Amino acid sequence: MKALLDQAIADKQIRPFIMVVPDEKTRYGGSWYANSATNGLWADFTARELVQFIDKNFRTLARPGSRGLAGHSMGGGGTLRLALAYPGTWAAAYALSPALVGPHPSYLPGPGLPSALRATSLAQVDRRALSTVAVSRAYSPNPKAQPFGADLPGSLG
Repeated sequence: MKALLDQAIADKQIRPFIMVVPDEKTRYGGSWYANSATNGLWADFTARELVQFIDKNFRTLARPGSRGLAGHSMGGGGTLRLALAYPGTWAAAYALSPALVGPHPSYLPGPGLPSALRATSLAQVDRRALSTVAVSRAYSPNPKAQPFGADLPGSLG
């Protein structure tokens, strides 16, 4: 990606810019770029702290018209949510194949959910259920619900 963008800048196809690619994964999977009582304040970090850090430490045009936000999958969903939740931070938002999760029963349960519901540690969770754990920690955090600090979508009963 860097070589491609550097060449496009050298060929004057695009103007020079700074690309920031934060790793917002957590121990349980993705942060989903959400503020959560159990995952942390990832939305605030991205929209406020990271933007301020970049503007303070790099030669930027520190204004919304000179900023864009983009992401793929979880990052695409985060891009849409952050662009709407923090208006005036970015001038453009691009979501590539955004992972948008909602209450539809076909998404969250997935084939690995029973392993997560039975688990007493992260090591016991089927890899197919990790995204369910991550989404649950982002959108239904419950610090008292062990072992994941979230209310998972379902039960074994």
